[in-house]
This record gives sequence, structure tokens and C-alpha cells, in this order.
Amino acid sequence: MEIVLSLVLIPGIAFISTIFFAFCWKKAAIRYSIVATPNERTLHMGAIPLGGGIAIFLGWTLAACLLLWIDALNLSTFIGLVVGGGFMSALGLIDDARDLSARLKLLAQIVGTLWCIYWFGRVPPFDMLGLEINLGWVGYPATGIAIL
Repeated sequence: MEIVLSLVLIPGIAFISTIFFAFCWKKAAIRYSIVATPNERTLHMGAIPLGGGIAIFLGWTLAACLLLWIDALNLSTFIGLVVGGGFMSALGLIDDARDLSARLKLLAQIVGTLWCIYWFGRVPPFDMLGLEINLGWVGYPATGIAIL
């Protein structure tokens, strides 16, 4: 039963809850004028709600909470995922609201990448065409480049 929960039911709940959160966020964003209006840099025609990544983060966090609850995710991994995901979602929301500079966004993404490497480590050894590839210490910068 746990395999059905972790592989079918919880991803389904995450998907449905994300759609629900996105619907609620869109209504709130339009109601409170949290929208992007068309300008010379955009391709959209009408007002588009900002901060939709929050809905994805909420649905994804709900799934992580359920996985933690059924012991399919340990607390350390949960903290790494939720804090890192929350940081990147907050960055997206702040960027939507304030239009951050590319340098500041890159700096924040580097911080998020370092957080990820701190909590989860580097790319582990893997098998390619029957050969085991172990990147050793090079795995850390390779992981950072892959994440960025």
C-alpha cells in the first residue's frame, strides 16, 4: 500500500492541489492587481497574474509533507527540499514584484545551488555503457553547473 501512496496517490494529490492553488492564486492576483501588464519586453496581450510559482511550491510542499508523514521521506531531505524550494519560490515572487537585476538573480540562484549541494551532495557515481563513472571532487562543480 505504501508504494501506491508514494508513487500514485501522493503525486496525484500534488497535481490536483497545484491546480487548485493556481486557480486560487490567479483569482487573488487579479482581484488585488498582482498582474503583469504588457510592455515592450513581453509577448502577452492581456494582464497576466504574477507569482504563480507559489502555487507550484504549495502543491509540491503538500506532497513532501505527505511523503514525510508516511515515512517515505526523511526529515533532513524534507528540510533541504522545502527550504531550498521556498527560497527559490520567494526569489521568483520577489523578481515578479520588483524586477530584480540579472546579477542579483544569478547570485541568489548560486546560493540556492550551494544549498542544494550542501544538503544533497554531488552527482553520485553512475553507470554509462557498462562503465562506472565516478566524478570524485569534480562532481561538486559539475553538480552546480547542472543545477544552474
